[in-house]
Amino acid sequence: MKRINFKNLVLILALVLSGISSFAAIDSMYVCSGSEFTLRSALTPNINYSWERTVGGTATSDTNTIVQTVTLADPDVFVMNEYVLTIDSANSCSSYDTIRVIILPAVAPDITTPNSSVCSNEAALVELTASVGTLTLPAGITVGFTWGGGATGTGTTATVSVPEGATTDVGVTVTPACSSGLFARGNNKLTGCYTNGTFTITRSAPPTIPTISFE
Repeated sequence: MKRINFKNLVLILALVLSGISSFAAIDSMYVCSGSEFTLRSALTPNINYSWERTVGGTATSDTNTIVQTVTLADPDVFVMNEYVLTIDSANSCSSYDTIRVIILPAVAPDITTPNSSVCSNEAALVELTASVGTLTLPAGITVGFTWGGGATGTGTTATVSVPEGATTDVGVTVTPACSSGLFARGNNKLTGCYTNGTFTITRSAPPTIPTISFE
């Protein structure tokens, strides 16, 4: 039977624990295409920092901070970048963390209607449709529409009543909607990513009713 040297076992275990590469669960952050964002780790004396972007192209930094601006090559398709921060101590021990940054498309909605100009002797209720084109978004994220300017509706369709002789500006605000609490911890930087769309509808008086004479 072989004997186990417990002193050596304890020493080996201590070395492994002191030099093991530690890893935290990957968090996903969300940012709008073209927006600047900063990734930062606490600054600790006698620690060397090394950043690397492993997915989504090359990006490096040798400080505790990396500043990035990513603009989508295809404005309608999101991309996922992963950043790895490795820190090394003076005794050659290291640990690392990974963060996933998802770049979302910048969306400007279009509003269309078959009746952008209606006459006062026609129906005052105008139908509207909003669209954002064909977007490719991450799983769990959709686009939500909020109508304004007197328009009422849900989703991409709405109606608005235009007063006689008036001009009505209808607006729709597009916002990101998500499931499973993806944005619950504030892990996003989406200011300016989803914007408003406007549309003007005019209800004009018709020409004076003509008088037909017979001779």
